[in-house]
Amino acid sequence: MTLSKAPDRKFMTSLFYIVISLIGTLMMYSPTILSGFTKIQAERGDTRILHYFLEHSFQLLVNRNYTGTLWSPSFFYPFKNALAFSENLFGCAPIYWLFRSVLNPDHAFQLWMITIIWLCFAAFVIVFRRLRVSPVLSGFGGFLFAFGLPRAAKLGHHQLFPQFFTPIAFLCVWRFIQKPTSNRLRWALTLIYLQLLAAVYLGWFLVFSLLVFLPVMFWLDRDFKARITEFLKRTWKETAIALLVWMGAVIALFLPYLEISKVIGKKPYSEIASMLPRLQSWLLPADGSLWRPWLFPLSAHTPMVHEHQIFLGFVILGITGFALYVLKAQAHVLDPERKLLAQACLLTFGIIFLLSLSVFDYSLWKFIAQLIPGANSVRAVSRIALLMYFYLLLGVLLCVDAYLKHRFANPKIRTAIALSLILLTLPEQIVWTPQSFDRMAVLQPEAELQSLMQKDCSFAYVALSGKDAFYNEQTQAMWAGMRANVPMINGYSGADPPGLPMRQNIPLSGLLEWLHTASGGKAKGRLCLIQATTGNNQPGRDLPASSIAGIQTFQSGGFTSFVIPVPPNSPLPDYAQAIRIITTAPTQMKAKAEITLPVLVRNTGDFTWFRSGNTPVNFSYRWINEKSQSEPIEYDRTPLPFDLPPNQAVALNAKITAPNRAGQYTLRLTMVQESVTWFDAKTKALDIPVQVGE
Repeated sequence: MTLSKAPDRKFMTSLFYIVISLIGTLMMYSPTILSGFTKIQAERGDTRILHYFLEHSFQLLVNRNYTGTLWSPSFFYPFKNALAFSENLFGCAPIYWLFRSVLNPDHAFQLWMITIIWLCFAAFVIVFRRLRVSPVLSGFGGFLFAFGLPRAAKLGHHQLFPQFFTPIAFLCVWRFIQKPTSNRLRWALTLIYLQLLAAVYLGWFLVFSLLVFLPVMFWLDRDFKARITEFLKRTWKETAIALLVWMGAVIALFLPYLEISKVIGKKPYSEIASMLPRLQSWLLPADGSLWRPWLFPLSAHTPMVHEHQIFLGFVILGITGFALYVLKAQAHVLDPERKLLAQACLLTFGIIFLLSLSVFDYSLWKFIAQLIPGANSVRAVSRIALLMYFYLLLGVLLCVDAYLKHRFANPKIRTAIALSLILLTLPEQIVWTPQSFDRMAVLQPEAELQSLMQKDCSFAYVALSGKDAFYNEQTQAMWAGMRANVPMINGYSGADPPGLPMRQNIPLSGLLEWLHTASGGKAKGRLCLIQATTGNNQPGRDLPASSIAGIQTFQSGGFTSFVIPVPPNSPLPDYAQAIRIITTAPTQMKAKAEITLPVLVRNTGDFTWFRSGNTPVNFSYRWINEKSQSEPIEYDRTPLPFDLPPNQAVALNAKITAPNRAGQYTLRLTMVQESVTWFDAKTKALDIPVQVGE
């Protein structure tokens, strides 16, 4: 009789885990599942770019003729290391490869999304069961961790879903703290690295949280220091080797990111500040959820509000309050090990909460961004909530589980209470209108673009029509290029390569200039400039088709392709200018001060400067610092009053804003053709030495 109960209990527990994970999957992916996998979640920008990265790695494995390389996929051509603008997903790509080996790209991606969320649930449950938390409470925690509102709010950012290494890595760290051994250290380092490899953001958050958790443990556990000291005395050589190997692997992974940061420069702290959690962020539910209409007004004026949806529900708030009560007034129900872990996890949550919190536009995170390697590159700090909730759930459920076991001897009562918590939280975790799109709606235009690219294209660029969001059109062009195996100048990622804006159309002259500059003059072949078919098709007004010998034209569906030889059999525009100051040149300015400077500008080139359109010519300037570098600030533009033909001049009252910091600078006055080039990169500009003071 006793023998039969154990298998029955295991079967019922397994069935419970299957049912609750299926409920969570249906909540998260109802459009995909109910449509018979004809719809993909969530949208055609960030979702498809992540899918592109996964397909890129698969093509590297199976397609010997693929034009991309590991860190240089076939977009932003010929820019190198473009993958380092975003997540690489190396650590979770094998799951996609497995499905992709037998399925088309879209279905493989859909199953990849569902699988990684299942793995998050499974990893959480496994860790909690190892910590002797009851099966139902473990399932409850796994449900909130994997399928809860904060993750549902990130359906458009699936790079935040592969978090399944985090719970297991933490368990290995905890076991190492309890009893340090070389084997446990190696396992912990390996799993931390795998989390970095699976998702850079989530991996960085894990490492940062451990930098908080470990000092907390030193403070709470007075014997920890002695254990570590004894361990290092015995195994210092093995430990040093393990740490050096780990650090070498981390540096190798992040080296392309470091190279890219040198090219694009550091992001201003203002970008980070807008996405730091506010107090109201912790009460902002996902769009389409139960509490959204009532709680959204609290955050209506929060900048980047979509990044602040980190509310997990009122049930977990209530349970957290109860757990704090248990730790304070009922601590005797917890054994020493469980009490220590619960305290450490809740303190870690609290410390990170305070470090990342923005109150009246002030936050301690400003110091974190300056001191911790990689922190300045983590813009959306609010996403750290996905990691913080792991610590919160762990600390809270350890307390709740201990109290229930102490208070109720009957396991059925404990199970009933845990199931009641699930039923209470379920309605507030549902997002009733998950975002999705029809996969067939994007395949048709991609097929038309693909057919044009396969007509003798060495590289291609698809002009933005302006009828859709720029990121949707850019990802559509990228996918068409991958299917045609043609390098694309188009691209969408976390940043633009210098000189190649992804939000604006680039004219033919700008494309030719980009190819020449980015390739060091080595780009040769046939550029396919593809645009929506109109009544008067021309590749650009700055270089009309009639001026280029050997141009070919093809059409497919609603698109027209101009196949243009590179270098073209036509002279490129001459970006020549003559600028002089009408009054006295400034020699001193205060930081951030604004002045109006009268200037006379003459077009000494060979093409008309158009004041309107996608690529207007404007007057601007640069501040060159003592390191001969342009200050990374927004430079004012002064528009032309009319189109300026060659050999004509115009007087302008130019707005000039001083740099943010004091120092000796050179004020460089120059024209700029938007989305194409700064004239001072092609011809002589007017330089004025200026002392900027406080």
